Parts: sequence; C-alpha cells; structure tokens
Amino acid sequence: MTRTETRMIRYVLAAVLVVAILGLAVAGVDEGKTARGETELASVIEQVDTAAVDLHETEALALAGTPPPQRILEVTLPGAGDTSRAPTHVTFERASGESLTQVTYRFPGRAEHSRFVEAPLVRNGEGKFGLGGHTGAVRLVLRLVPDENGHPVVSLSVRT
Repeated sequence: MTRTETRMIRYVLAAVLVVAILGLAVAGVDEGKTARGETELASVIEQVDTAAVDLHETEALALAGTPPPQRILEVTLPGAGDTSRAPTHVTFERASGESLTQVTYRFPGRAEHSRFVEAPLVRNGEGKFGLGGHTGAVRLVLRLVPDENGHPVVSLSVRT
C-alpha cells in the first residue's frame, strides 16, 4: 500500500468518525429537549394542582352578582423551541362525581404519562379538555364556579 493510499484511508476513517460523533451529539440534544419539556410540563401541572386544591378547599362559591374566587398562574408551557420540545397532547379529564382530574400527556417518541390534580377541573363547562396549541408564557386563570348541579368546580382558562 502506498503512502497516498494510507493517507486517503485515514481521511475517510476520520470523516466517518466525525459523522458518527455528530450523529450521537444530535441524538443527545434531542433527548435533552424532550426531557426538559417533560420537566417543564410536570412543574406546570404541579402548580395547577396546588392552586386548584387551595381554591377548591379554602374558598366558597361567590354570591350572585359577585366575581368568583380565583387564582392566576403565570407559567411557561413547553414549546418547540431551542431548549425544549412540545408535547403532542395534554388532556385534562375530570373523574365523574369525584374531586379529581386526570392529566395525560405524551411527548414525541415517548410513552403516555398520567398525573392527577386533586380538584375537579373544567374548561368552558366541559370535564374533558386539552391545552393543545398553547406554548410559551401563558396565564392560567382558575375560578371557583358552580357546576350544573351547583357543586363547586375549578374552571380553567388560558390567556396568552
């Protein structure tokens, strides 16, 4: 084997090695973005749980003509940005007849996860709703309102 052929083989091997290392680095960054998105979303769900439970357990329904008790949360929902990945879906579903709401979410390439909010949540009067389409800094407004039977529930609205 000539000296030129040996150099050529070294250059090809070096190029293959660089491509392999870059591929691993990109996969690691992608995994990090998903993990950060999951952490951010778990934090938001925990904040909603804390505020909703406090509202539901410590406040009373408002008298007619007065504004309902409320809590306002300034949160950052994970988005498809440089540092975090957005979930493919986030769904809140109130457990029928119970003061409990199940939150399910999924991130690309991951299994679906569930968490619970220990208060009955609704949005626009519906016991099942999503937060699709909302990313970044948002304001979550939680209000204590009566349901169709007059029982207190926490109504969640999103403002950008």
